Amino acid sequence: MTPIDPTTEKTRVLAGAEQLALNSCSHGIDGTVVRFAGLYGPDRYRLSRYLEGPVTEGYLNMVHRADAAGSIRYLLRESLGHDEVVLVCDDEPADKWRFADWLAEQCDREPPEKQTKAERLAGADLSEPARRRIHTSKRCDNDRLRQMGYNFDYPTYRDGYQDAVESYRETTPAGRSDGSDDR
Repeated sequence: MTPIDPTTEKTRVLAGAEQLALNSCSHGIDGTVVRFAGLYGPDRYRLSRYLEGPVTEGYLNMVHRADAAGSIRYLLRESLGHDEVVLVCDDEPADKWRFADWLAEQCDREPPEKQTKAERLAGADLSEPARRRIHTSKRCDNDRLRQMGYNFDYPTYRDGYQDAVESYRETTPAGRSDGSDDR
């Protein structure tokens, strides 16, 4: 696993909390750090963001909220992950452009406009944290969680987005978006 490099107050606090949990094992307290990829699921699909565009190149690391909760339940029930950092993400880091094209196809929409990182970074509307996120386009893997025996309900975004796509198709006329992100 790539070592973390905290660059903001938020990431420094998170890194400190992770270290505290890991150090607790030396004091007889089981400590496990579960680090989640971007959560999605009901009320967190962000359909319009990827259907409307523009979509900036890079990667998405995601995990369905059911698998986020399921992985914690599994680690606790099986008493696994003590004194470890366990990364919880689905099986497939998603290229943002491919993800957006797949989503558009599934929703019977035209593919959204694409932009390179350089094009997006040229925009004046970005906050400093947004700029950092664009620069850091990581691909995460869940090998350790898989080795521990966890089986995903939604191993890829294609599995996890099916309900949102079906809901979108049922409620949105072809070729149009209602702008809602809560499917």
